[in-house]
Amino acid sequence: MKLDKSSDESMMQLDKTSEEMDLLKKNVVTILNKLTPQKFDILVEKFNALPIDSQTKLQVCIELIFEQAMNKPNLSVVYAKMCQVLLTKTVLKDDSKTETVNFRKQLIMRCQKEFEKDYMESQDYQVDKEKYRRDMATTSSEDERKQIKAVFELMEMKLRQRSLNNIRFLGELYKLQTLTARIMHECVRKLLNTTDEESLECLVRLLTTVGEQLDMETKACLAKGYISEVRDLSIYFNEMSKITQDKKICSRVHHLIQEVIELRLADWKLQRKVDGPRNIGEIHMDTEKEA
Repeated sequence: MKLDKSSDESMMQLDKTSEEMDLLKKNVVTILNKLTPQKFDILVEKFNALPIDSQTKLQVCIELIFEQAMNKPNLSVVYAKMCQVLLTKTVLKDDSKTETVNFRKQLIMRCQKEFEKDYMESQDYQVDKEKYRRDMATTSSEDERKQIKAVFELMEMKLRQRSLNNIRFLGELYKLQTLTARIMHECVRKLLNTTDEESLECLVRLLTTVGEQLDMETKACLAKGYISEVRDLSIYFNEMSKITQDKKICSRVHHLIQEVIELRLADWKLQRKVDGPRNIGEIHMDTEKEA
């Protein structure tokens, strides 16, 4: 029997590509796990030296950075800073010898994909509302019902937290000018128009993170006559004030909205320390205290 040499070579090439990807993932994860403010410059330099020479490899790296930011929200400013450094990284587009893609465009696409997800409906996440309802309806034991409810609520809470973590990361990317004011306005309008409690909580988180900078940039844009897709923030806050009059909104979300309204009235000056996004200097000081 005569072996197909071309087929054999193709299999070898696939194995080599798979090995290269596995090694790349391993190296990226190692760098991300070690990333701290103190080691930032050294590790980003190592990241830049990795053989990221294709669109697929670039997308894999962005996915790993993104998931790290979702899992470690208190370090979101560090991962956002890393993305800022990598913005201009460019590779050849898959199946092309001339067309290129850059880190920034791929990152924006990934952020948009995450932002537009309905976590509670997405098949990417294991929250099956129908199964939950069936299990609750067919279970006669009160203890089992409590357990089923507890498991469902825990998963629901994790997904809501992921949504908030994503908003925090988007905000930090904007503050570093990786994302534009136009994108922030799109996010604010979408969250405001959705009006479910999860979206409203994300809206508050976003405005708390970027409000002062977005307010100043928006006023500057409007003063220059640039108004495309940019609105005076007062329009959004007027809508939020109306929402607080809705008795269907739970007291917790009502309080969050009222707080950010008052924050803007106070010219974005926090009256008390809150557990929000921090800059690299603050994280550095915390790390030194823990050492």
